[in-house]
Amino acid sequence: MILATVVQFYGGFEFYKSAFSGLKNRIADMNLLVVIGTSAAYFYSLSVLFFPEFFPPDMRNLYFDGAAAIITFVLLGRYLESRSKIKLLTL
Repeated sequence: MILATVVQFYGGFEFYKSAFSGLKNRIADMNLLVVIGTSAAYFYSLSVLFFPEFFPPDMRNLYFDGAAAIITFVLLGRYLESRSKIKLLTL
């Protein structure tokens, strides 16, 4: 949970910033999708962790790893894309 919190709010800060500015301008883009998906998984897992009695026993799954993995993979994809653009510009 602690590592996922760091990834969710430190690593995903740019997603949150872009999503909220997009919402102000009524623009739904990929950042909003990432924020909605990862936040749903993170906050569901947080509620299951702290209040397990509110959930049936077969629905007490934690998805911290999924939320952190999505943010990590999207950030990795953005990094690889920027590296390839730089290499194309130097050719």
